[in-house]
Amino acid sequence: MRSARFRSTIYATFAAVFLLSVFSAHAAIINIPEEQPTIQAGIDIAAESDTVLVAPGTYFENLDLREKSITLASHYLTTADTTYIHETVIDAQKNGKMGINIQNEEVGHEVSIAGLTVQNATFKLTIGEGYGIRCKNTKAHFEWLVIQKNSPTGFSCSMSDIVIDNTLISNNRLYSYGKAFSAHTCNVTMTNTCVINNSVDYGINFQNCDSVLCDNILVKNNSDIGILCTASNATIKNSVIADNGEHDLSAGSNDITIINSVIYSQKEYYERNIICSDCTVRFINSIIWDNTKDEQISVPWELPSNPKATLIFSNSIIKGGLDGIVAYYPSSEMKADIFTEGELYEFDPLFIDPENGDFHLQENSPAIDTGTAYFEWDGEIILDLQPEEYYGAAPDIGAYEYDPTVSVETSELFPQTAHLLNPSPNPFNPSTTISFTLSEPSVIVLSIYNINGQHVTDLASGQFAAGVHSAVWNAEGMASGVYFCVLDTGGAVEAKRLLLLR
Repeated sequence: MRSARFRSTIYATFAAVFLLSVFSAHAAIINIPEEQPTIQAGIDIAAESDTVLVAPGTYFENLDLREKSITLASHYLTTADTTYIHETVIDAQKNGKMGINIQNEEVGHEVSIAGLTVQNATFKLTIGEGYGIRCKNTKAHFEWLVIQKNSPTGFSCSMSDIVIDNTLISNNRLYSYGKAFSAHTCNVTMTNTCVINNSVDYGINFQNCDSVLCDNILVKNNSDIGILCTASNATIKNSVIADNGEHDLSAGSNDITIINSVIYSQKEYYERNIICSDCTVRFINSIIWDNTKDEQISVPWELPSNPKATLIFSNSIIKGGLDGIVAYYPSSEMKADIFTEGELYEFDPLFIDPENGDFHLQENSPAIDTGTAYFEWDGEIILDLQPEEYYGAAPDIGAYEYDPTVSVETSELFPQTAHLLNPSPNPFNPSTTISFTLSEPSVIVLSIYNINGQHVTDLASGQFAAGVHSAVWNAEGMASGVYFCVLDTGGAVEAKRLLLLR
């Protein structure tokens, strides 16, 4: 039963939570409000590697994590139950400036924040700009957050190493020069994240960043520029940047690589999808499409003071082909070096429903099996996909690989037959009860794994009748730390996090 699909699911679960697992044999959990009356009181007494674990509720606080190396989280951390994200709210409305402040004097502190909603930090004349989260000189991991309704900035970081995963940044509001997410002089990894519906100048602003990786992000319906990238080296892959107010992507003095992504607009007042100046941009297996006009990419006009843009295309689609690349002003001469390695297509990619944000490919899309698995430029391998990483004879062009085995009708007709319930107690010492439900008779394996993905023990296996079942894990003799209980039914795998404390 432990198939390749089983292993990939478990390893993905371990990877998503590994950076949050900062527990040691001597780390403590400070429960809020059971042990301390406020979150800040828990932060103040927390020692290095401690966890401030926050119960559901709305907390009208401005949190200060300066000079701390701790974890701050809702009960999502110990249960992997995402409902705790919306139920555990840091609301800065009553106090103003910042929801969470992590500005350190020197680099060296490490912070993990998970499973919270941060909202309503607001500009006030007496205190200045409002920030949902602001960090400086920090190594930080942010996971499963909602950052919303802050003014003018949802999330700002500087001189930091930042990992952001499974986060929603939305409905942050412009006061002046607003940004939903801003990074200055940082290394940033952003995965599985949505930056949508923000009334700000920039959905995402990268400035003077040495390293930026955006993987599987959605930047959509922000009122001005989707992504502004200035003097930063960035890779954007498996992502959609769509229907932002002025441009989807504006780039200057950069080295940008865009892989298997979609840049799209359908707004009539839209200027152009992409603005490039003094930068090198590589488009690999990507789609640049605008339903309202033929001009897709603008580059510098012919003036002695303006450097060139360099555009490199490999197996990508641009509406209008090379004619879709124009100068800033129609009367000017375009100033750009353009290279095509592989194919440059101009056919309609045939999205399923782009007007409603569905950029999956239709079954008859000419973009299927039309991409490239390998791309090298100036001696650097930019893309090297293995056959198991895509369906068919070649990768597809666009953000979503067409999977002929998946159908909406099938997934609706066959609901989930097994569900792993939250272990109790959790955290625990030395034993905990793990329950699961079956809607029909099933063959299952209920297992325990450690944080390294190593199998510890099987708690239950074999044929089980429909209904609720339970097993007890006695961890006597096991080391403190994070473990996972995993329910495998052959057709699906579900995991829950366990925390053993001595």
